[in-house]
Parts: sequence; C-alpha cells; structure tokens
Amino acid sequence: MMITEYISGGSLREVLGCKDYPISLDQRLGIALDCAKALSYMHSSMCPPTIHGDFKPGNILLDDNFGAKLYDFGISRMFSKDSTQYTVNVIGSIGYLDPLFAKTGCIDPKSDVYSFGVVLVELVTRKKAYENGSMGLIETFVQAVRKGTKAREMFDADIAQSSNIKVLDKIVNLAAECLRMEMSKRPRMEDVAERLRMLIKARCQKGQEKTAGHWTLWGKQDNNTTQSERISSSNSTVFFNLNSLGIFSRNAHTNFKRNGGPVLQNVKGLYIFTKSELRKITNNNSEFLSVGSFGKVCKGTLPENTAVAVMSSVKVTEALKEQFIEQIEIQTHMMHVNILNLIGCCLEVDVPMLVYEFAGKGSLQDILHGNSRNQKLPLDLRLHIAIGTAQGLTYMHSYGNQAIRHGDVKPDNILLDDKFVPKISDFGLWKLLREEYYFGKIVAGDMAYVDPVFLKTGQLTEKSDVYSFGAILLELITRKPSVYDEYCSLILEFRKVCEKEKSGRAMMDKEIATEEEDIYCLEEIGKLAIECLKEDVEDRPDMAAVVERLVMLKKDRMLES
Repeated sequence: MMITEYISGGSLREVLGCKDYPISLDQRLGIALDCAKALSYMHSSMCPPTIHGDFKPGNILLDDNFGAKLYDFGISRMFSKDSTQYTVNVIGSIGYLDPLFAKTGCIDPKSDVYSFGVVLVELVTRKKAYENGSMGLIETFVQAVRKGTKAREMFDADIAQSSNIKVLDKIVNLAAECLRMEMSKRPRMEDVAERLRMLIKARCQKGQEKTAGHWTLWGKQDNNTTQSERISSSNSTVFFNLNSLGIFSRNAHTNFKRNGGPVLQNVKGLYIFTKSELRKITNNNSEFLSVGSFGKVCKGTLPENTAVAVMSSVKVTEALKEQFIEQIEIQTHMMHVNILNLIGCCLEVDVPMLVYEFAGKGSLQDILHGNSRNQKLPLDLRLHIAIGTAQGLTYMHSYGNQAIRHGDVKPDNILLDDKFVPKISDFGLWKLLREEYYFGKIVAGDMAYVDPVFLKTGQLTEKSDVYSFGAILLELITRKPSVYDEYCSLILEFRKVCEKEKSGRAMMDKEIATEEEDIYCLEEIGKLAIECLKEDVEDRPDMAAVVERLVMLKKDRMLES
C-alpha cells in the first residue's frame, strides 16, 4: 500500500475535458512550466537520471492553485548519459508515445520531450490527442504549423484573444520543435523549461497575472523557482486506498447487476457461474497458468471433468456496461474452431471473471521462444498453425454485419490445443480500455506487432491485424522472436536480408530449411509476410487473400509428397 500526498484539483485531463471549467492562458503556462521543470529535474538532476515514460494529462495532478505535480512513475526508466540503450519492452500511452521510441526501442529523454509537445498542443487547443479512436490532433497540428499561421485556427477560443496571440504562437513553435521526428533536433527539457520561464517573465513584466505552483515533483521542492513564482501550498492530506483492501467491495447481488447480469443471463450459450461455483472450479485459484492482458489466468475443471481457463476481464463502470455486454455477446456467438470459445462468466465479483475453453499446449509464444521451445515444429505444422490463425482472423473480419478487429495479434494471444489447433484469444475487451482506464498501456512490450499506421493515426482496421500477422509469419519461419540479440528487430533485419540477397533464406530456421522444396515454401511465406508488413495499408493483402495463398502452399506440398 502506498501513501501519497492528496491533490485536490484532480488531473489535467479532467480539467481540460470540462469545458465549463475556466482556465486562463497564464494558468496553462504555469502548468506547462511546472511539468517542464519536473521532467528536467528527472532527466538531469536525479541519480541516476530517469525518463518518466508516460507523460500525459492523466498523469499530471493539479492542486488548488493549479500547481502541477507529476504522477504515475510505474513505467519510468533509468538511463545512461554515456551510452545508447535499447529495450524490447516498449510501453506507453497511445497518442503520447514517441513514434521513434515505438519503432526503435531506443531509451532517450527526448521521448518525454515528444510527449510534452503533445500536452502543449492540448493546453493551447483544449482538445484531446486521442479521442474516439482518432489521433488526428497532432497530425492536424503539424500540418497547420507547416502552413504558417494556420495553427491559430486550432487555439481554444477562451484564450485566443488578440493580446495572447504572440505568446500562443511561441508556444506553438516550441511544441512543434518537441514533436520533431528527428530526435536530435528536439530541445532538451531544461531548454523547454527556460523558454517557458522567459514567456512567463515577459507576461509578468507586462502586468499579467502569474499562477503556478511550487511543487513540481512529488516529494521534491524546486529550489530554482523564484519567489514571485511560489504560491503557498495548502496543508497536505494523505489517503489510503481502502478499496484495495476490499473494505468497500460490493456484495454479490450489486456486482451482478452492475456487471450486466440481468441482460447477460439471457444470452444463449453463455453459462453464468456463481462465485461459489467459480471457487470450486478453480480450487480457489490454486493452479496459476499465466498473466493475460487483464490479469492472472488460472486453470479450472468443470464438473464433467472438462478443463477450462479462468481469467479476469475489465472493471465494468456504468459508462462501460453497454459495451461490455456487447463484447460478451459477440464472443459468445463467435463459433469458429480457431477462436477460443467463451463458455461463461462470473458476474458476482468486483471484476467479472471469464471462463474459456482450455488450450493444453499453451501459447505460440511459449512454443516458439519460451519454456516449450525444445518442441519440434516441422514446417507442415507451422503452416498448419499459420493457416488456422489466418482463418480465425478472416472469420472475425467478416463477422455478421460488422468487422471485428482483434487489435492485439501476437504469439502470446495464439493458443494451441493438444492437437496444435490454433485458437485466437484476448480480443474484443481491449476496446473498452480507453485512456482514462488502461488503454495507453496495452501497447506494452509488443510494439513489433503493432501496425505503424495505427500508432500514427489511432485508426484500427482489418489491415492492422494483417500487419501483426505478417510479423507472426516471420517468427514461424525463422523461430526468432520479434526482437532478438538484445535489440535486433526481426522485421527490419529480414527486410535487409531480402533486399540484399533477394531471398530471406539466410534467416530461415535451420531445423526446417533443409530440403529444396521446404526452402521454396519458406521463401513464399516470407514474401507473403513482407506484403503483410507493407507501410501502405492499401498494398497489404486482406486476410482472406492470405488464407488462400497459404492453403495453396499446403496443397502444393501435399501434391509433391
């Protein structure tokens, strides 16, 4: 349990999102300066220097005087000033994540600078960087800056008075520098802080009101702040998260109702488990399997001796209830051999528990690279897994009147039963995780599978799943993880080899690249993977076409044998 200072003003996200809440330009400048100084302190004065890693309005708390305090250092990273460091665990929030960090995994404080640039744009426009699946704010902003004064049309009308325009223009220029795609051309946070300080000083000299807090980083006072910038803080209050102790947990009936029970109990094919039934099935969660996208996954056994996997889903609020019900209904009615079957759920608990069919062989990730990597995987078996996965995705993309996009296709989410039949899992519910819940962090450590176009625009399409599938195809034919030898990207390295040698043969898994007919098949799969991974979504095949080509390869091999 952590005890933290109590911040009464809420988060910057909440303040900016409440249009009826007035916030002056001077207050916004003060918030920006506080944040810049805090990040500068982390980058330059902490020992060792540290990157925040998830800088966004939701992680900026405001006191009664609009003093800003950085929050949520859960994914912060220490870095070395003397050497370049890389990571395979790329994590951050959609809309604020530095595209260069997402692409290369290079740990650099300039990634915080990029995120700060996004927040600056939000401060002057009072618009969200990511909203309703769209990330158009930054793209629109960058295009407007290129057209000169066009960015002025994006200013929040509440602060766009003629007396403020010159200052707003300077903030726009600073934001544009922070958002540059060349990391070396972005300013350092200490330079950003100094420029903001000079803007505030100039406004103070003109008699403008200055409002800024003096606490910039929780537990660390900024001794460089001048007396005119300081405002006395109110008495701090500490609080305990009593809910984490279960003190405020709801009773079974209340949970059932809140989690959509009255509707879901009428869904055909969906079994509603009671809390006591679930305890018996899992033997009090005694057999832990893994950690999924939403929490722990445990093995259970139904009365008829059928093995199942039990996992937690998402916290259902009133705002999410309708979407949660819809996703459960969709998963219940999706009947395909290559999609993990949802058997039922328990709604009497705080966070609904979902009961799925059990896949005995575990995940493709584990088979290829984990504890089961010694498992022999002949080419025909890999082709079988690829075809089954592609067929499952094709079914999803053509489901009913609406295409279902997975959004998180990766080896961890492809499970294999005892006969190596692939089962696609972990889809649907991620869409409920908006930025105010946990959406930002679903892109954790799996950036190699995420469509770069989705990262840029926030628009998830069927072709986003195609890109992810292309990455999986490369892992199947090379048996290399998406990032190997510390920071080599499988996608980038495979492309380089293909461009240089006109073939990906050099990277094929030697276990299966033995016969000439096998090598031909592997090269064809490699070519298909490269097409799936094309930057232009229009040039990528759809999943139906992918299935067709893989099935043809399988038929050719059967004829040859």
